[in-house]
Amino acid sequence: NAVRARQQELEKALVDADMAKLDQMLTPDFIRTPPGGRDTDKAAYSAIIRSGQLKYISFDDREPKFRAYGGTVLLNVLSHLRTRSGTGPERESNLKLLWVWVRRGDQWLLAAVQGTDFTTPR
Repeated sequence: NAVRARQQELEKALVDADMAKLDQMLTPDFIRTPPGGRDTDKAAYSAIIRSGQLKYISFDDREPKFRAYGGTVLLNVLSHLRTRSGTGPERESNLKLLWVWVRRGDQWLLAAVQGTDFTTPR
């Protein structure tokens, strides 16, 4: 699945803070909606990653569900994330993520991601 491979590339680029790769993978009008936060456009999202204000350490994705609608693929996934804000301590969070992938020419680009906090059942 091409989108599954792109998702893995994206997560690696986020962990590596590979800004050149991220710039190629996000649509110009990309929007990120974090849990309880304000929407972040592509420029602002790139800036917080580039500055180290947001550092992705790892993604542990579970129960991925891919749904294709022509040139759009929605990916719903439960993700255990490890992140760091600036020089602060490492933080762990469990999010339900909705990734929106769109086909542009011969490649898949990320148009949006929205996260919702969730607690894992014990």
